[in-house]
Amino acid sequence: MKKFNLLLTALTVLILSSTVLNAQNKRDPWAVTVGAHAVDHTSVRGVGNEFFNYNNYSIVPPLSKLSIIRNLNRSFDLDLTASVGEIDNNRLRISDEFFINAGLGLRYKLANGYILGENSWFDPYIRIGANYHRYDYTSLGDVVPVGFEVYGNDGGDATTEVVDVLNAAPKTAKDHFAVSGGLGINLWFTKNFGLNIASDYNWVPSTKSDYFDFFQHSVGVTFRFGNKDRDGDGIEDKDDACPDTPGVPSDDPECHGCPDTDGDGICDNKDACPDEAGPAENNGCPILDRDGDGILDEDDDCPDTPGVASSIPGCNGCPDSDGDGVCDSKDKCPNEFGTVENDGCPEIADNCTDIQAIKDALKSVLFEYNSDKLTTQSMATLDVIAPILTSDKIKNARWLVEGHTDSKGSDKYNMELSKKRAASVEAYLTSKGVPSSILKSVGFGESLPITTNDTDDGRARNRRVELKFADSNFQPAAIEVTGDCANVQIADLSKMIYFQTGTHTLVEASKQSLNVIAQYLKATEGNYEIQGHTDDVGSDANNLTLSQKRAQTVLDYLVAQGAPASRLKAVGYGEAQPKFDNKTVDGRAQNRRIEIVKQ
Repeated sequence: MKKFNLLLTALTVLILSSTVLNAQNKRDPWAVTVGAHAVDHTSVRGVGNEFFNYNNYSIVPPLSKLSIIRNLNRSFDLDLTASVGEIDNNRLRISDEFFINAGLGLRYKLANGYILGENSWFDPYIRIGANYHRYDYTSLGDVVPVGFEVYGNDGGDATTEVVDVLNAAPKTAKDHFAVSGGLGINLWFTKNFGLNIASDYNWVPSTKSDYFDFFQHSVGVTFRFGNKDRDGDGIEDKDDACPDTPGVPSDDPECHGCPDTDGDGICDNKDACPDEAGPAENNGCPILDRDGDGILDEDDDCPDTPGVASSIPGCNGCPDSDGDGVCDSKDKCPNEFGTVENDGCPEIADNCTDIQAIKDALKSVLFEYNSDKLTTQSMATLDVIAPILTSDKIKNARWLVEGHTDSKGSDKYNMELSKKRAASVEAYLTSKGVPSSILKSVGFGESLPITTNDTDDGRARNRRVELKFADSNFQPAAIEVTGDCANVQIADLSKMIYFQTGTHTLVEASKQSLNVIAQYLKATEGNYEIQGHTDDVGSDANNLTLSQKRAQTVLDYLVAQGAPASRLKAVGYGEAQPKFDNKTVDGRAQNRRIEIVKQ
């Protein structure tokens, strides 16, 4: 026995050394487990059958079991496992019989990023395998004798108590095919070294009984080899253009895994201005803003004259003296506040027009960079708005001044900045004669975007101040308007309905807009169709289902707020009716929408 274990140790060390050298010469991840194992033939009928009675175990010392493991992907490993030793079979009363169990196994890892973290120290797995098994049962005769008595076990010694009688008579043999299944766990002490504990049930199907089946338990140490990410940036060396310097992912193979100090998507070794963010078309250097109005020259229709942002073609970055959103060059009344629809000239005001005028004008309210200080042009815009807020035509007016930001910066910083900007507008309106008792400012930070924050245009639209009509408790409310104007307000408020990503669950803040819509619906007549729309990401069927569920969620909420269910209908249109270009991030964001349409 001692000679056998010495030979076994030498062979294992030789195989382990060879495997280690092979692994270190490859970038693919490998692991080797070496340890001791124990075989239990007496507990094959289940955990309740003295599974934990170690007296039933035939234990083989360390270096008697070896596993070579190859990672396939984040969830699966393939292993080649072999164990040898001289094993006692207490069930069939066979002693010191040479034992081999070797074969391939497939492991499903729970530490795969879906169930547990991929780098978890706690690394359990489920294993199935197919094995060659050698154990000589021919000493029992050609078959296991009918009525073979199985004795009990007391401290490792057989007793005279008969605990089982084997009445089947399978043929005996030396060589067997076995199928195994079990559980294991790796406990990682370091990145590359850990403790392995495993238990497998081995089934020999040729016997059509459990007489030759056995449990095999093992304990060993595991070594992982093959460093595939030298700089630790999460990008494998074979794909990393800078394998020894931590970097970031890039679509450019020559930049993938290389540093990008200014975060402009152009790696430092290709960036003409590595410390200043800039577009690729300008070799990573910033594009200038000659007139200093905050709009880059490439987007500025009046690059040498300070102006304001505008979505009107030919107006972006151009002056707008009356602050009505129509630049002077296109404004038929450049010194009188008007509407876009009326080419910048005033229209006969009613409540609806006043509300819309406020909304349009506020699109031009801007602040100094990273500040709550209003620009001179914005003050001129607020000068026009102030008289509307106190108009006798709007009864019992209260106004919420809401500040919003994009998602750049921390949540805390954006929340504070939005509060300060809303307060700055409130303070200026008060200085222009609007009673402080009918104003209340509040900041929402980045929590209520009106479009995507993934593009410059989207972020610019999300940085805004809004004025909303409110009740005496400063809760958003419906203003007294005609039916046509109510439809306009409903359509406008519908743009502020959002859902949690990929679901039909309403974002809590959207309920504010829906509460006001419900008031308008109760004050109007006629039927309305609540339409759900999506972008074109995903399958048609999934998008249609999601749009229908979202429309129905809105309908259910409005009914719960008192809107008449008999006048409402929820319809999902999926991706069939886009209003914007689905090829852009901003376009897809605006296509994901709810519309409430008068029928």
